[in-house]
Amino acid sequence: MCACATVRTYEIKMRFAIANALAPLTRNTDDQMAAHRKYWEIIADNLKKAGWSYGYVSAVGSQRRTIWIVDAHRDDGKRFVVRADEKLTAFLELESAIRGCRNVLTSRRDFFRTGNE
Repeated sequence: MCACATVRTYEIKMRFAIANALAPLTRNTDDQMAAHRKYWEIIADNLKKAGWSYGYVSAVGSQRRTIWIVDAHRDDGKRFVVRADEKLTAFLELESAIRGCRNVLTSRRDFFRTGNE
């Protein structure tokens, strides 16, 4: 076997080893991204079903980091705007803010409710 063939065989083995070493990372990243996409879409669908209109946008901040801004509003004047580093985080924060506000409003109604009702 000449030196050329040995080098070529070594090169093929190295490419194969690198591809196999990186494959799980690539698959995990793709799976994680699919799960993230799917979960924020579920949250968005739940917002729609609850009567909220929403929108989202990504922007690059002054420190060159991507910022996600999610906005949800209703016809009754309620509005929430959330900013986060990731889209999923922004939707989770929005969902949390809406649920928190709903709990506060419910407890206020209970607090001000009189015995005549």
